[in-house]
Amino acid sequence: MLIEFSLSNYESYASEQSLSLIASRLKDDHSGRVLNVDPPHKLEVLNSAIILGKNGSGKTKLVDAMAFVRRFVRTSSSKYQEGEEIPFTPNLLDTHFRGKDTQFRIIFSMKEKVYQFEFSFNNERVTSEALSTADRTVRFRKIYERVFDKDSGEERYSISEDLRGEKSTWKASTRHNALFLSTAVQLNAESLREPFEWLTKYLRAIDATNTSNYYADYTARECLESEFKAKILNFLRKLDIDVDDVVVEEEEFDVDFLKSTFTSEFIQKTIKKGEQKKLKIKFVHKNSEGSPIGFDLSDESSGTHALFSLAGPLFDTLKNGYCLVIDEINTSLHPLVLQTLVDMFSDSNLNTRRAQLIFTSHDTSLLRDSYFRRDQVWFVDKDRLGRSQLIPLSDYSPRKGEALERGYLSGRYGGVPAISPIRIEHLGEDVTNAE
Repeated sequence: MLIEFSLSNYESYASEQSLSLIASRLKDDHSGRVLNVDPPHKLEVLNSAIILGKNGSGKTKLVDAMAFVRRFVRTSSSKYQEGEEIPFTPNLLDTHFRGKDTQFRIIFSMKEKVYQFEFSFNNERVTSEALSTADRTVRFRKIYERVFDKDSGEERYSISEDLRGEKSTWKASTRHNALFLSTAVQLNAESLREPFEWLTKYLRAIDATNTSNYYADYTARECLESEFKAKILNFLRKLDIDVDDVVVEEEEFDVDFLKSTFTSEFIQKTIKKGEQKKLKIKFVHKNSEGSPIGFDLSDESSGTHALFSLAGPLFDTLKNGYCLVIDEINTSLHPLVLQTLVDMFSDSNLNTRRAQLIFTSHDTSLLRDSYFRRDQVWFVDKDRLGRSQLIPLSDYSPRKGEALERGYLSGRYGGVPAISPIRIEHLGEDVTNAE
């Protein structure tokens, strides 16, 4: 489970900002919203959280940061060759951070252990990296630490004796632009595989506005299995989607057409190695005479399309206990549908593996009627210099039962746009010549 994520000097984020899922000691009655991490110590962690903020505040950049951490841990040892630059997008508005590194820190639990993984980097190299684990006294002890000494130009390692294996080989094989964790696991460091697996498999970040292709295909491919297909159909029907069946057919790619139309790079991305089939998705409805009629997924409403696309990742997350982070989850979804998705993670019969759902949204209706615990709500806002600030609702000390939606829209908690009236003269339109 994700416990805390921190970042600094990344995109619109300057000073360190942290998203914590550690549950506060509230008396709110929200059964199912809190999970226990145990051992090494009893810790209560939230299974869902909502992040609100105006357009351009930094919500998407936060999700991007999580996606970057997952991608960099997974690929840094194999993707970047010696001398290649690391994608480096520091904050450009705060001159205090000019020339400084981007830093990430993530605390998470995997099976019976709590880990803390942190690293910093610039466009040329990883400048620091450390992995720690918590013992029963709730203190973190270092498994390894790596620091680049700018004065000497050397990397210094401190590795615990508990970490067994070819440590000298792992160190010698770790390039300046790669992570030690990634390299060591690639070289069969079994004792590091558990945290590596969580960071690269259990942490999942997606953009709900881009689910029309990849995630629709992902859900469709899962529907080729009859058991999963039955779950998807039941899921859609429970959410008031009128569908009698979902038919998924595999078709061969017209390779000659692709070669005459697209670049070889695009074709390589489109057709996986050794796989030359595409999926055709049909939603089956009944006409007035009761006969089945098939419609392409593109003919369905945007809400149906979004739900079908999200269904695969959601069920996969619940099945395996992943942490799913979704940007703009409310796109095309009714507020009651969105509530149902959140409730799935609070249902102990559905969420048996301690899965989590974190999402950004503009849907303020979720703040009504104390639907969320007060510690599940976060805001992203920008200060006068344009730096993103991640602020928990608890910082404003709201009373139990307070009208959170009204308070948010009135600007009490920040994160809302300061909108001025728009007049014709502001748009530069000449109304005298308008037809």
